[in-house]
Amino acid sequence: AKALKDHRFSGGQVVTVDWNEIANTITTKDAPWTKSVGLWVSRELLSLGFTPENINVVGHSHGTYVAYALASEIVQQTSKPVHSIVALDPAGNVPLISGFTVGNMSFRDVAQNSLAIEGSWMAGNDSLASTAHKALKINTGYASLPLEIAKEHSMPVYAFVNLLNQDGIKIGRAHV
Repeated sequence: AKALKDHRFSGGQVVTVDWNEIANTITTKDAPWTKSVGLWVSRELLSLGFTPENINVVGHSHGTYVAYALASEIVQQTSKPVHSIVALDPAGNVPLISGFTVGNMSFRDVAQNSLAIEGSWMAGNDSLASTAHKALKINTGYASLPLEIAKEHSMPVYAFVNLLNQDGIKIGRAHV
C-alpha cells in the first residue's frame, strides 16, 4: 500500500482494506470471507462516487479473491469492468481445507487490464494466474525447500513493489 501511495498518479487515492481481523474470527480460514469483503468494498467505493475506470485493485493470496469479487460486483452494478487488477500469487485454494469454492474466476473478465505475478508452486494457483491479461511466473528456487513456502508466496509482492519503485509498471490511467 505504501509503494502504491508513493507512486500513485496525480490526484489518485489509495484505499486499503485490512480484513485480517475478520479473517481470523470464527475460523482461522480467510477464504470464506473473500466474497463478502469484496462485495462490501465494491459497494462502498460505488457509494463514494468511484467509477469503474478509476478503480485499480491489488490483492495478494486470498486477497486476489477479494479483488475478483470486488471487480465482479462492480461489473454487475455498472456493466463496466474496473480499470485494472493486479493479482499477486493468487492463492491455491483447496475447498475441503478452506471451506470456499473458487468457481469460474477470470481476472480478464472483470478488468480492462489485469496482471498476475505467480511465485509459489504450493501456495499459488497457476491456472487462476493465467486468467489475467498478462501473467508472470517467478522461479524463486525455493521449491526444494518446503519450509520456505511463506518466502516463496511473498516474492510476487516484493517483485511488484520493485517494479513500482523502478517505474517498470504503471497503475491508474496508464496500462498494467
